[in-house]
Amino acid sequence: MVQPPGFVNLAHPTHVCKLHKSLYALKQALHAWFNRSSTFLLSLGFSRKFYVAFEHQFDIKDLGPLTYFLGLQLVSHNGAFYLNQLKYVHDLLHKSNLQHAKPSSTPFAAKSVLTASAGDLLTSLTEYRELVGSPQYLTFTRPNISFAVNTVAQFISSPRSPHMVAVKRILRYVKGTIDFGLHFTPQDPSTRLIIYSYTNWAGCPNFRRSTTGYLIYLGSNLMSWCSRKQPTVSRSSVESEYCALAYACAKSSWLCSLLHELGV
Repeated sequence: MVQPPGFVNLAHPTHVCKLHKSLYALKQALHAWFNRSSTFLLSLGFSRKFYVAFEHQFDIKDLGPLTYFLGLQLVSHNGAFYLNQLKYVHDLLHKSNLQHAKPSSTPFAAKSVLTASAGDLLTSLTEYRELVGSPQYLTFTRPNISFAVNTVAQFISSPRSPHMVAVKRILRYVKGTIDFGLHFTPQDPSTRLIIYSYTNWAGCPNFRRSTTGYLIYLGSNLMSWCSRKQPTVSRSSVESEYCALAYACAKSSWLCSLLHELGV
């Protein structure tokens, strides 16, 4: 950060301006709102579930414990909670007319290789793009379909019939595993971060680029995951594995810093 032109203090050229009030849409705005609300609560002698007086100062509504938010469903039990997108999956299957389809055992065929030129071009690009976009939101709680969704999303500009078959296979797999989600349990303060990384060397038949995949656990809780194509072409499997490990280490370093700030 630097001082605005014309406002530089020659006695303190490295100083910056201090805002006396928060600006909308900046990160400081959230901090200012928290300070104001917490100060007001303390002035009232705030106690748990004390909402009546709070509503006189702020326009709020008590919705109770969190159970549903933006398509995400949360079920709490004995200090642990389970996160899924059950309603979103039902709506997605009905929208794609696959609610009665035969479930698939895997989201992607093991020996399937999708290319940009094989098969007939689809007449409706909108349908394919909608079917691909919806499962991308589903990967928030379903990391097991991340690789498959990442693969079919690479052909949205010019989709062909094999690509549509692959998309519907993902949805049929989701139908068979409709209640899958993420389970989080309380962890011991000394719990370690555990990282798994993998890559399929030259897995893209069109550009010979590898795909990076990693999972980061805090104890038994899955904290972060990724499946994305590497930006460069690796000339050996060792090089592609090194790139995948580098991405995973960078993410884990950021998570360590975040956990440290949270007091873990």
